[in-house]
Amino acid sequence: MITDLTKWDAVKQSLCPTLMVPQKSELPECKSGQTRFLMAADGLYLETRTEWGGLVRKLWDCPRLIPLPYGKVEEKDDFIVVLHDKVMPIVSGVMIPEAAKYAEQGKEWAGFVVWNGSDFVPWTEEFNATASAVDFLSQGAANLPEGLSLVADIHSHWKGSPFFSKDDNASDNGRIKIAVVLGNYRVKDNKPVFDWKARYCVEGFFFSGATAEDSLIEIFRDLLLRNLGEEVSRAKEDFPFREV
Repeated sequence: MITDLTKWDAVKQSLCPTLMVPQKSELPECKSGQTRFLMAADGLYLETRTEWGGLVRKLWDCPRLIPLPYGKVEEKDDFIVVLHDKVMPIVSGVMIPEAAKYAEQGKEWAGFVVWNGSDFVPWTEEFNATASAVDFLSQGAANLPEGLSLVADIHSHWKGSPFFSKDDNASDNGRIKIAVVLGNYRVKDNKPVFDWKARYCVEGFFFSGATAEDSLIEIFRDLLLRNLGEEVSRAKEDFPFREV
């Protein structure tokens, strides 16, 4: 263990430490607001914990035939539950109609889902929109009131396809959130419809989240397992998305 770190290195490593996973001892719990690297027997993992969920994703597979002298780590994904059960119902019920109003004018739209300490709620900031950008009058998600924690960043490409641009990569860098992009806007049966894609953003790492198809499959499977047949048809109407 290095004991004579400079102040710079000490601060950096305290903010995002690397732990060697023990084989026989318990791994210390990842605290809320912390992100860390885990060196395990089979490779390197990234772990983060927020007020609303945790994520463990593998970053690197060790090519060594004999495992490294560390313990094992299992991947974990609380974000997918938040995306399916909390974020997308808000997007569907609250944000799709607003994004459609801007899409009808040939403009992008943006909004957020935040955690207020007890629930997931929509949040918007004033912005100026064009056909290719949204410029917040304040600092957007960086200007959230005290007590609110960013969960998801949603923006639309109106009739353009849903994809993450270089500008999105720059905006999402260094944040912990779920990012959702809407696109391919059209009207079907007098209802606004968007395709969408999602990803997880963790301190500069981007992980695939889900597509419209993935999300709906999981939602319908969960409902069927609960024997709520009536809810399946209702859920299809509540989520105005189609397979990307």
